[in-house]
Amino acid sequence: VRLPFDLQAWIDEHRHQLKPPVANRLLWTDSPMDVMVVGGGTSRVDYHDDP
Repeated sequence: VRLPFDLQAWIDEHRHQLKPPVANRLLWTDSPMDVMVVGGGTSRVDYHDDP
């Protein structure tokens, strides 16, 4: 069980890493499920779900 998560605080702290060309970041690296935050400013339209 984890403590409540403040997503806005996480975004504020990592905003510099959410810019092109990569513009994404994993929320947790020690979890069996990948949860990624994707920043804006991209023109790509090829989104996918990789189960």
